[in-house]
Amino acid sequence: MKHYLPFLTLLFIVISSLFNASHAQKGTIRGVLKDAYTQQPIKEGYIQIPEEGIRVFTDENGFYSITNLAIRTYRIEFSSPGYRSRIIPNLTTKPNQI
Repeated sequence: MKHYLPFLTLLFIVISSLFNASHAQKGTIRGVLKDAYTQQPIKEGYIQIPEEGIRVFTDENGFYSITNLAIRTYRIEFSSPGYRSRIIPNLTTKPNQI
C-alpha cells in the first residue's frame, strides 16, 4: 500500500489541476438591461449571442446572466419589444471575471 500512496496523490493532483484549468477558462456575461432614458429595468428583454445560438431573458429586475462561455470575443445583441435592438460587436470574456 505504501507504494500506491504517492501514485494516488499524484493522480489526484493531476486530476484536480485539469479540473481547475478547464474550469478557469470559462467566462460569464451578466448585467441589468435598462431603458436608456428612464434607467428603469427592462423585464421583458432578451440578450443573445446569435453565432452561439444562445438567448437568455431578463428577470423582473432586468437582470441577465450567460455563464460557461469560452474565453473569446462575442457579438452581443440586446432587445425587447417596443425598443430598438442594440449590438455590442466586440465583447471579450476573460477567465474568472464577470
